[in-house]
Amino acid sequence: MVSYFDRSTSPIKATQGIETLACDKPPVESKARRDACKIVEGMWKAGEVGDDVLLMAARIFQDSTKAEMLLNLEDPMIQNAYLDDEIKCLQ
Repeated sequence: MVSYFDRSTSPIKATQGIETLACDKPPVESKARRDACKIVEGMWKAGEVGDDVLLMAARIFQDSTKAEMLLNLEDPMIQNAYLDDEIKCLQ
């Protein structure tokens, strides 16, 4: 087994090092992700998109820049086209 800490490293220091690595990008729910999912949910309730798009939205918006992109597109038809394109990229 390979150890990245030598034996002289205290367990507390080793734990802090591991926590630092694990927390490089803390899982923070972004407002953009929530808002983008609400838009897609509204489109789904209105019958503009199918169940598959609603379910895929969670995967699409794992990247918050994609969520922000949807929020910046004001026209619902363009938002729908953007979602279709993102779904094609996932398949």
